[in-house]
Amino acid sequence: MRVLTSSVLVMEAIMLGLAIPVVLVAGGQPGWFAGVLAALACLAILLPAAAGRTWFVPAGWALQGCVLAAGGYDLATSDGAGSLPMLLILAVLFTLLWWAALHFGRRAEQIRAGAAPPG
Repeated sequence: MRVLTSSVLVMEAIMLGLAIPVVLVAGGQPGWFAGVLAALACLAILLPAAAGRTWFVPAGWALQGCVLAAGGYDLATSDGAGSLPMLLILAVLFTLLWWAALHFGRRAEQIRAGAAPPG
């Protein structure tokens, strides 16, 4: 599970970093919003270091919620010149990837431990 969840978080951090110039230039967002995205990207990079901790999964879900909220804010406040809400779409995609990493990571651990996977 550690490898899958860490991979999702690192890829999400890359996506957030690459989204910063897009939301500033094309989306017309204020500079502080870039700081929020940069902080979320830093959290996504640092969080895999805590993969063995009991609070890792809830913290990952909290990060997903914050990225979804940032995507919602971007959608609600963008100048909307016919553009797609890409940050929100990517946030939903990474939330689904986070769920899949947890789900399939746990199933892989069960199989590795010799227990029959549910379902």
